Amino acid sequence: MGVVLIPMSEYLSTIQKLAKPLEKRVTLATEEAAGFVLAEDVTATLPIPRFTNSAMDGFLVRTEDADATRRVIGDVPAGATALSVGSGEAVRIMTGAPTGDDEGLAVVPVEDTNLEPGPQELPRTVEVHRSPKAQANIRRKAEDVCVGDTVVRAGQRLDASAIAAIISVGVPTVTCYPRPVVGVISSGDELAAVDKLEEGQIPDSNGPMIEALARAEHCDVVRAHHSSDNPSDFLEILDDLASRCDLVVTTGGVSAGAFDVVKEATAGSIAFVKVAQQPGKPQGCGLWKGIPLVCLPGNPVSSWVSFHMYVREVIACLTNTPHELVKIPMSIDGPLDPIEERTRFFPVRVEGDRVVSKGAGSHRIGSLVGMNGLAIVPPGHTGHDALVMLL
Repeated sequence: MGVVLIPMSEYLSTIQKLAKPLEKRVTLATEEAAGFVLAEDVTATLPIPRFTNSAMDGFLVRTEDADATRRVIGDVPAGATALSVGSGEAVRIMTGAPTGDDEGLAVVPVEDTNLEPGPQELPRTVEVHRSPKAQANIRRKAEDVCVGDTVVRAGQRLDASAIAAIISVGVPTVTCYPRPVVGVISSGDELAAVDKLEEGQIPDSNGPMIEALARAEHCDVVRAHHSSDNPSDFLEILDDLASRCDLVVTTGGVSAGAFDVVKEATAGSIAFVKVAQQPGKPQGCGLWKGIPLVCLPGNPVSSWVSFHMYVREVIACLTNTPHELVKIPMSIDGPLDPIEERTRFFPVRVEGDRVVSKGAGSHRIGSLVGMNGLAIVPPGHTGHDALVMLL
């Protein structure tokens, strides 16, 4: 009897149902919230601009004055208080400085006067070479954001621009989802730390790799654990992580070998399937003591691909974050015969309009170095029909 392969879309749907948004919320100082996902909309308590101000360095004048020469009555640098401007008068003003709300005012750029730009003593008079329209070069109070406007919506990961916007509207703290806590287990007697290698063993790179990938997804990670092929050892580690993590990810032990410890230890609780993809055909997922458990294959490239395709989906669900990676139609150079029943993945580097690949062997961990994309070749297609997912 042949191996039954399930479509990727079916397995992805199963993965997406594993997790629900975390119930806990954290309140953070806005300036310390970079990387966190917002759990509640942020509404403005201050307008932007906060007050009507100059958009340029120049001179604040009344637009109904006909005379070119105006008497300069003072300076308004940024951070100062607005000065009243009377008929025949001008105020030297800097960008961002308050103008007051008089509708009959305008700012004349210094370039449209007889004066040179740059630091100098306050002149007694200024000649206006070009008469401005009312409110020219003036930014009106609240023309960008009004009090009560929604500035950033829940579900957005806070970056530098979002933090700047939130602080600008007077909001000092934000309510966010906590960073998901992810536990990582690499399995297999053949793996060991580099400084503890024995004959027949290889360095355990999967655990640190998945740990680093999870950190890049703004998770708090319980440092990678390694389990032997003894089911009781594996279960002891798994139970410990499940008691203090929001998600546990394993690598290895999910195929059809005689020592596949993850399958053996979790039999009856976790569903293991063969997905129509290459690399990464053997997969497993389910709930362990109520916590999502995602079981990845042990080959490094398979684990790397599977993390991007599946683990990221679970992390997105935990923080209720819309998750859609950009996919761009591109071609992969070189001969690539179509495979009818599987989707194929290639780690690639996107360089302008070029896509560079080092190959697709599931054991070729060197092929991951410097890669910033994942090429997806649908069943029955060649590399000239690929989509590239930017990572």
